Amino acid sequence: AEHLHPENSDFIAFWPKADAKPLKSTAMSVAVNAMATSGSSTWAVGDKGYIGVWSGTGFTQQASPTGRDLFAVWALEGSSEAWAGGSEGTLLRRHSLGWNAVASPTSKAIIAITGSGKDKVWLLTDDNTMIRRAGGGWLTVSGPIKQAKPKTAWYQLDSDRLLALHQADDGSLIAAGHNGGLWVASPSESSVFLSWTKIDTATKYSIRALWGASKSDFFFAGDRGYFGRYGAGTLQVFEQKT
Repeated sequence: AEHLHPENSDFIAFWPKADAKPLKSTAMSVAVNAMATSGSSTWAVGDKGYIGVWSGTGFTQQASPTGRDLFAVWALEGSSEAWAGGSEGTLLRRHSLGWNAVASPTSKAIIAITGSGKDKVWLLTDDNTMIRRAGGGWLTVSGPIKQAKPKTAWYQLDSDRLLALHQADDGSLIAAGHNGGLWVASPSESSVFLSWTKIDTATKYSIRALWGASKSDFFFAGDRGYFGRYGAGTLQVFEQKT
């Protein structure tokens, strides 16, 4: 169940290694918006502050310090460390003793979290703002598209928005969003101004999920079953089955 994004779902499909086909989990109590895996633990977050941990056939609800909707979760591999974010800038951090609310650098909804270490965490908000944790504090960094602004008149077009952010194993950042938007960058240890390279996807479908080992080898998925892989400078879109 690693790196899944079952948006507004009430069941989870899981595929045990010994089985020939996926199985359906027990029913969820609320909509699940994001998942993350670290070692043997898989976390899910969702509406009304829901936090669950995978039991083998479903998620067991955990104590949550918030009742606000949660949209993002990221877990550090090989550690009890994890972060979750949601509406109105809600930010939670997990240690071995459980989840706790922490001071947030934003009042905007946090829609994606990624990272590479205990204090090496990146946040993405619903207005395209990217924020990184550095030296125990937070810094706003330059994203691939400008900050989204609300419409002031009915005839104005909606701003393009980022929907996903992933830090690959090699430290590079991958961002994606509306209208097939897909970008990569290589941040330094304390980067504030990032140089983003746009990848041509030749689609208008929104890209909502990312996973991969490096900026030159990763997978992406989005609306209407849009799913593919970018590798060695080539974009491959797989046959759509959904």
